[in-house]
Amino acid sequence: MELRRVALPVLLASLLVLAGCSGASQLSSPDEPTEEELPPGVSQDGVDNASTLVDAHSAALNESGYAYRVGLAGSVNVNDSETSTAYETNLTQTSRAEPGGRPAFVTADVRSAQAGGNQSQTVAYWWNDTTTLARFSAGEQTQYAAFDQRPGEGQLYAPDDQYLRQIVGASNFSVSGVDRSGEETLITLTATEANASLQGVTEYNATVVVDSEGRIHSARQYAVVESGQGTQTVDLHYELTATSVETVAQPEWADEALGNRTTA
Repeated sequence: MELRRVALPVLLASLLVLAGCSGASQLSSPDEPTEEELPPGVSQDGVDNASTLVDAHSAALNESGYAYRVGLAGSVNVNDSETSTAYETNLTQTSRAEPGGRPAFVTADVRSAQAGGNQSQTVAYWWNDTTTLARFSAGEQTQYAAFDQRPGEGQLYAPDDQYLRQIVGASNFSVSGVDRSGEETLITLTATEANASLQGVTEYNATVVVDSEGRIHSARQYAVVESGQGTQTVDLHYELTATSVETVAQPEWADEALGNRTTA
């Protein structure tokens, strides 16, 4: 039986738009950062330009290589005159890349639960400048493939900047502290409300920890959104687990994928 590759559920896409959070590391100093310590896109008043901050994050990681972990939990309770539907989704994603962004390896696992039953799907991608290797799993079925282009959007996988743009762009951040105890100066940004880009938010908090170069070391959001259709809850967290990666080897299943190569 052919395993059908399923794109991100509509729910998950909407959860990304509603991304919200709480928590992060405690800082050792309550002092305000100096202008020189502030990352791109950030001033003493908070985030002035979300795109500038996330672009600086991506550029810094592209120079050194990186590894990160993303977790997303969301639920939707839909009420209308006849039915009440509950839907829950959990996403776990990890990624590693060498300097320059390639080769890279990413895995994403999505689990959903609703009245009609539970579903679980996992994807893994490794790619360099010329080849992408892929493994798709759903239930007891696993399929391997190799193709020329990089993995596209809607394949259960999204780059970290997509999640971070949702967090940073949706929050009214203020600078809440600076930590100079380690090798890097870390700035903490906190928000207790969303900006005007989100409507119907009844609960919201977010925290971002970023260094002076713009690397976002951790981020977390939590949001509850009420609408005429029901209630959506989102809990999203991001952790940068390595800021220097030298080698990302092909996965152990590379030969199986290369045996199913297709061309664009």
